[in-house]
Amino acid sequence: MRENILLLYRINHSLSLTDSVRSKVVELIDSMGISCKLNSMIHELSQGEQQRVAICRALLPAPNLLLADEPKGNLNPKNKARILDLLFEHAHKSKATLIILTHDMTLLDHFEKIIYFESFRQR
Repeated sequence: MRENILLLYRINHSLSLTDSVRSKVVELIDSMGISCKLNSMIHELSQGEQQRVAICRALLPAPNLLLADEPKGNLNPKNKARILDLLFEHAHKSKATLIILTHDMTLLDHFEKIIYFESFRQR
């Protein structure tokens, strides 16, 4: 799982794989609640665990733009809250833009701007 999260650093030579990056991997895994799976192969993980690994991989390089399509899918209620908290925390700390596509109307209060794609439907 650790290598899966570090994949971007292995294939993109403009990113430096430093000790601080390796430490951040451990922090992200801990924050996702999957540290006990650190040395597991990706195919040994549940769908929800795989989704959390993908989120770790996306957050590792500290992007300025986060696009999340139904980030709570495949997760139990406890992990849904954890993921949302982590995404919002990252966006706030790094002043990143967070765009979430969702059918979950309970998330709307968390955003400054909401766009309903239904309004773009051609009639």
